[in-house]
Amino acid sequence: MTQTAKQPQLITREELYTQVWQTPMSRLAESYGLSGNGLAKICKRLDVPFPPRGYWARKAAGQPVVQFRPQAPKEGTPLSVQISPTPPAKPVSHAVKTKIEETKDAAGKVSVPTRLSSPHPIIASWIEEEERRMDEARKERDPFLRKAFQVKPFSETERRRHRILDTIFKAVAERGIEAQQPDYRRLVLVDGNEKIEIQLRERHRQEKVPLPPGEKTWNNKAWRQELRPTGLLTFEITNWLSGSGIKKSWTDGGDKEARRHGARDSVEHLRGRRRARRTNPGTRGGAPAMGGGPAPGTRGS
Repeated sequence: MTQTAKQPQLITREELYTQVWQTPMSRLAESYGLSGNGLAKICKRLDVPFPPRGYWARKAAGQPVVQFRPQAPKEGTPLSVQISPTPPAKPVSHAVKTKIEETKDAAGKVSVPTRLSSPHPIIASWIEEEERRMDEARKERDPFLRKAFQVKPFSETERRRHRILDTIFKAVAERGIEAQQPDYRRLVLVDGNEKIEIQLRERHRQEKVPLPPGEKTWNNKAWRQELRPTGLLTFEITNWLSGSGIKKSWTDGGDKEARRHGARDSVEHLRGRRRARRTNPGTRGGAPAMGGGPAPGTRGS
């Protein structure tokens, strides 16, 4: 059954505010034919506050949440916007697919070690920061402040995340691609003017947790929902890539073989597409664009 193509819609600032607080951003964005990041950018352009990460999970669990009130628009802020759906992705050309496969054959396998040795500067900075904070907490004399600012050591999953990212950063460096951390939350692989934003995060699942006898939530339930870590890591390319069939996510499954393939494939995609673009500089439309961020008209458990 063929789906009807979504049409551009004109929406006011007030209407957008109401909608983002009634429907999760990802679902609302899908109704407009956008990504969640694309809709968030529109909200920022219109100065419309939207729920922070975790808002809907806390609300579903019966925990208190805060809805931010809209402020009077600043001078120059649009009062309405026409939201246009993201155009369909162009299929990857045969030439690009061939270059990616050639790069896969040449790259070989990338193995993730069981111990971290000589960490990449980004990973080293994370470890140094944790050690600094733990040292400050130990030196704090006030018991209340020491408990309030207590820093937990990295978990085994966090240490495994460090090893996987360290492997990826070193592998891409051998191919002339630099790993950067523009800010606290973002990781970027930079190849000349091209950038790919990545993340490696632990997957979580919601579980029902019984409340103590006699205690109930605001909606009279004897349990609450909590997000629990799974120990599984997912590697993702978070910025928009044109072209259908481009793999953007790898889940390690908790085993070395899956981690190895995820790290290798991320390197191969970046390297193969760069080679394809150099070989066919006049056919940019056939190769996936990597540096433009979200699609025109418009990435996060």
